[in-house]
Amino acid sequence: MLGNHDLYLGADKVKSVLNSAGINVLQNEAVIVDGLEIIGLSFQKSGNDESVVKNLSSKLAPCRLLLRHVPVGINWAK
Repeated sequence: MLGNHDLYLGADKVKSVLNSAGINVLQNEAVIVDGLEIIGLSFQKSGNDESVVKNLSSKLAPCRLLLRHVPVGINWAK
């Protein structure tokens, strides 16, 4: 997931460099790795984060990890 400094440099450029290095950038996306669901929220708030997570969550993984650059206002994610 990207942060504010990545936006200063150019989000598309940073994402491209990271992807070319084999790093998957999660922007309102989820992946399952070895039974762990990793959900990455976009730095720029895109509406209601709780509903974004509910729509992304697969319910298939026994454990979930929620990542957000600024983890404020996510008390619902317990």
